[in-house]
Amino acid sequence: MWSSFRTINNRMIRCVFSFIFAIVALTVSGDPPPIKTDIIKNIIICKNEHNATRGDYDAIRKSNVPETLEGKCFMACIFEKSHITRGGKYSTDSFVKGVVELYKDESQKRRKAIEMVNDCGTRLADEWTSGADKCAYSAKVMECLASYAPRVPVIKDFLEYQQIAAA
Repeated sequence: MWSSFRTINNRMIRCVFSFIFAIVALTVSGDPPPIKTDIIKNIIICKNEHNATRGDYDAIRKSNVPETLEGKCFMACIFEKSHITRGGKYSTDSFVKGVVELYKDESQKRRKAIEMVNDCGTRLADEWTSGADKCAYSAKVMECLASYAPRVPVIKDFLEYQQIAAA
């Protein structure tokens, strides 16, 4: 019993130190935009809330839909906290604000990202119904965003500065 407690405790300590190191590294290298520091915090919160695995996170990082229900709910949580969705539904207005902030110094990426956000809004408009499963719906959102990944790597860019310890 004590050895399993020690293992869990050691993992927790490593996670905390990894998180602190990531924050210190970001702070020392300059002040990143709030959207980039918030995503670190939100990923950790969502990972813990939905018991997501490193595999779930890696799938999202690669613009893929996680295979597990926990992974899909983890992704839905990240989308909600990143303002890609509101109340589970894709939100063109709030997502545009996020990409404008993310790409404020990169006009060409910003223009392509806004085009992607608007196009996905049109494509996803008929997919949402009241009472829809947020976790399943997030897969449709990711599929739309992933279709743009070669041209506009928004998911990759949102996650670029995170440093989450392996689960």
